[in-house]
Amino acid sequence: MLYRKFDPGEIYKNFAHEKFADFNDWRTRAKTAAEALADWQVNHPFRQKGESLPVDAEIYGALKPCLKDYFYGKCAYCESEFATVAWGDVEHYRPKRGVADDKTHPGYYWLAYHERNLMTSCQLCNQGRGKRNWFPIAGQRAMRPEDDLSNEQPLLLNPYEEADCGERAGHLQYVFEENGWDLLSTGRVDGLTDRGRKSVGLYDLNRETLVGRRRKSQQHAITILELLAARPREFAENWALLFKPDQEHASAMRAACWKWLEHHKKQLDRATGGQTG
Repeated sequence: MLYRKFDPGEIYKNFAHEKFADFNDWRTRAKTAAEALADWQVNHPFRQKGESLPVDAEIYGALKPCLKDYFYGKCAYCESEFATVAWGDVEHYRPKRGVADDKTHPGYYWLAYHERNLMTSCQLCNQGRGKRNWFPIAGQRAMRPEDDLSNEQPLLLNPYEEADCGERAGHLQYVFEENGWDLLSTGRVDGLTDRGRKSVGLYDLNRETLVGRRRKSQQHAITILELLAARPREFAENWALLFKPDQEHASAMRAACWKWLEHHKKQLDRATGGQTG
């Protein structure tokens, strides 16, 4: 998972939709629609069978092109490219219609159109065996719009939060195997914290097809670095290219680069008796 700073001015700078005059018009209508959902919830504290929160998917769906561009056509969770083979979802980080792990919760209906709660996701991370309506927390659950979300302490990592998915976040670790000078990617990712482990499980980040594709991306990075290790200028140029955020599995490739550097230095030290400095 790669950190993407939440910056509405950047994300929605090219917003255009036939049903909204501009982004300010979208915000005004989204605010009105959110207020309508809050009123509906007040009048429906106990939902009858088959009764569902009347969310207008067209409102948050209007943001999809901008979100897709901001996340480089990739899933915010697994970083797989989906734009060429699937529509993808506008994902609600906090679920809008209910919470699977708290049957008493009505869902975060007041965040159904909230920009910070929306990002792109592939169907496999968001549906099926993926996240769906799960939203585990370690703190106090917000039940109403006036409740403080900061008290929740979410257990799922959020790509908009640097502390969750930044370079120094420390919640996830990609797994490699070392065999002499060879460094091999397994394609797997482990959670190092409760939040990391819960995110790997609920986003289904070790599903077989994803592991295979991630392994291929990481091994590609490792191969390039091995080939250019003795050519400093080309090595530096390609190192920078391997850190570009628009690549599929960008965070996994960055991890492969750092792991290769660590492994290479270790092997050099062994070969020279630690005289490489």
